[in-house]
Amino acid sequence: MLAARFVIRVAAAGMVACAALVTASPAAPAGAARVAHGAAARWRVATTFAKNFPIVTAVAAAAGNDIWVMGTGSARPGGRSFPIGRHWNGRSWVNVGFPSAASSSGISCAGDSSAGNIWAFAGNAEWANMPGEAGALRLEHGKWVQVHKFPAADYITNCLVVGRSELWVFGDSHVGPGIGTWHLHGRSWTQANTGVYAVDGASAIRPDDVWGLGEDGFLRPVVARWNGHSWVRNRQLAPVLGKAPPGGVGITALSDDSVWLGLLKVSASHPSLEVLKWNGRHWRRVRPSNPGFYLPFAVHGKGGWWADTARLLPQGSVLHRVHDRWVKVPVRTAGCARAPIELVPVGGSATILGLQFCGTRSLRVNVLAYGRLP
Repeated sequence: MLAARFVIRVAAAGMVACAALVTASPAAPAGAARVAHGAAARWRVATTFAKNFPIVTAVAAAAGNDIWVMGTGSARPGGRSFPIGRHWNGRSWVNVGFPSAASSSGISCAGDSSAGNIWAFAGNAEWANMPGEAGALRLEHGKWVQVHKFPAADYITNCLVVGRSELWVFGDSHVGPGIGTWHLHGRSWTQANTGVYAVDGASAIRPDDVWGLGEDGFLRPVVARWNGHSWVRNRQLAPVLGKAPPGGVGITALSDDSVWLGLLKVSASHPSLEVLKWNGRHWRRVRPSNPGFYLPFAVHGKGGWWADTARLLPQGSVLHRVHDRWVKVPVRTAGCARAPIELVPVGGSATILGLQFCGTRSLRVNVLAYGRLP
């Protein structure tokens, strides 16, 4: 199974409904408390980006001795954007070099399907500027090489690496013009025509069974399915959402009858999360007490399921599913108590990485590790 989650990179105000959370308190089960305490004790800062106004959004971690962390930087406020990155080689963190073809655009996202198939995508900019270019970079013999240039220098907002010759790149117009939806199949790049809706990102069950999340022209959530030939819109979703639907913010597809959709509902008091599950025929609402409630916001590795809600809710947190219960895991580092807004499992190990944004006037980004790095 090639399940992968997709979560839209947005921020909103409010609190998470936490009926399913188990916190490390006297009222919580002893086992849950020990897990939460142990997780907090093992979080540490692996490296920190502090120069060039860093916005770090891309992580590829195929193995414990081969981790790539990348993003966007600029020399001054309002200045030209450029790619930034570091590589963990098992001994130390080393600054990353990028090809000249991608020198005037930040790295939007990255992904891998194996240690021999690592990708990064240039198509980001800071200070409301436009990217200088948009392209697909592949790691070849330890160096980044641009293997495809998209026609327009527009934004790339997400990517999904399914296999060596099977991947998706998405550029929806959240902040500026996007590249659209692009597909690499074999050696051919093609732009998919999704019609009246845009796809923001996707979760794959198989190469020919991919579930995408996006929105229509009125910003109403849309779920579409790639069947190996075309994207087909799921028509059963709209009646469930109603006339004033919440925003779609995450999707995880596990099987044809187990697709989990995350929604963000913003009210006058505070925003809250809602979850729907596709059972193969219908969408059903999921209660917060259901063990699957946080799956649309979660990643899976050898260490099990981990979810982060801080990207959606200011008081969001890191959650770890233990025996079908979600444990709230506090994250505390020197001078910064913010929860990570991105979690990435490290291939071949139980280690999980997170990106922690700290500071106000002087932004820095901590790369956090829970577990051992060689």
